Amino acid sequence: MDEALNARLVAEEAGAPGNFSFTHTLIRDVLYTSITAARRVRLHYRIAIAIEQQATPSESRVPELAYHFARAGLYQGAEKAVDYASRAGEEAAARLAFENAAHWYEMALRAMDAVRSDADGAARRFDLHVRRGRSFFTVGQWAAARNAFEAAVSLLDPAKHEKRAELLVRLAETAFWLLDTPALRTFASEAQALADGVGRNDLWADAQAWLASATVSDGDVLEAVEMDRAAVARAGGIRSFGLARIR
Repeated sequence: MDEALNARLVAEEAGAPGNFSFTHTLIRDVLYTSITAARRVRLHYRIAIAIEQQATPSESRVPELAYHFARAGLYQGAEKAVDYASRAGEEAAARLAFENAAHWYEMALRAMDAVRSDADGAARRFDLHVRRGRSFFTVGQWAAARNAFEAAVSLLDPAKHEKRAELLVRLAETAFWLLDTPALRTFASEAQALADGVGRNDLWADAQAWLASATVSDGDVLEAVEMDRAAVARAGGIRSFGLARIR
C-alpha cells in the first residue's frame, strides 16, 4: 500500500484510517480487467466473506455483500448472493429508492441462475419478478414493469387464480399507460373473469375500469360511463387509481 500511495495510485480516505480509494476510476478499471475472470470471482468471494465476518448488527454492509457475492456467484456463494441482493432491494424500497430496488432484485434473479432449481426456487423467482415489477411500476417505468409482471405470470401456478388476477390488473394498467389498447383489453378481460370466480369484487371493479378506458378509446363514451358506474357500485366506492380516473 505504501508503494501504491507513493505512486499516487491510491489515496487514504480522510477520517477513515486504513481505508483507501483509487485516485482515478481508470486505474481501478485497468487493474480489474487485468485479473483473469477465474481469479476475479475467487477474490470477490474472499472479499464478501471478509466483509461478512467484520460486519456488525448496527452496520449495514448488505449492498456490498450483495455485489461481491453476486460477482462470485458462478464460483461460490450464489445462495448468499440471492439473499443479500433481495435484502438490498427491500432496504432500497423502504427508502423509496425504487430504481435501486429494481436493480438489486434483478441481481438476485441473475444469481438464481447459479442456484439449483426446485419448487421453492420457482416461488422465489416469482416473488422477485413481482417485487421488481412493483418497483418499476411505482416510478412509472411501465415497459419495464410490464416485462417483470409478465415474467412473474409465466412462473405462476395456473391454479393460483387470485394472484394471477392481481398481476393481470397491474398489467392492464401498464398497457393503459403504454397506450396499448389491445393488450389492455386482453389483460383486463382475463383478470375480470378470474376475479369474478374468486369473489374479489375489488379486482373485478379495477378490471372493469380499465376495460372502460379501452371502450373510451374505441369512441363509445356513453358505454364507458355505464361500465364505470357498475365498477364503482361493485367496489363499494372509489378505492383504487383505476376507479379514481373515473372522476
